[in-house]
Amino acid sequence: MVVIRCTRRVLARLPASAASGDLKSSTLLGDWYADFLSVGRLRLVLVVSQPSLLSLVVPARDLKNLAAHIRSSLQLLLSSLGVPPDVVARELHEMDEVAYAPTASRVVLGCMLDLGFQARLRLESGLPSSLNELALELSRNILSPLGSQHPRDVALGLLSDPRTPIQ
Repeated sequence: MVVIRCTRRVLARLPASAASGDLKSSTLLGDWYADFLSVGRLRLVLVVSQPSLLSLVVPARDLKNLAAHIRSSLQLLLSSLGVPPDVVARELHEMDEVAYAPTASRVVLGCMLDLGFQARLRLESGLPSSLNELALELSRNILSPLGSQHPRDVALGLLSDPRTPIQ
């Protein structure tokens, strides 16, 4: 099961109701946080893995299928990062069951503000040719909660050891 922790704005627009209680994801990349990201006329959702701060950017249309958009974007990103297909398949299989919940970490929300700013700058400059390329660029940023590591390196470390505890 994957828990997608949404800001109030996203939760208000989702057709599914938010789960209550202390839910935890069974995925190696942990809970995912989601918030809207607007760039000009583009309406997007920025999605960030809690333990790795690996980021995805998906279209905001069709929010009822947000989990499916996250899964397909994650599959493309992990493949682009060179994650073995069997590991990608295992992570995506764990994401078959989805629960939506409110946010729980101010650290992740703070990182999302920074990542959203960086994503806006890149999209406004026209540099990334696709949302996956944008996610690849964001995965190379150093964010203070990770010390001197890049989100992609933390994610690859989590995915390389199936015994890694979920945070």
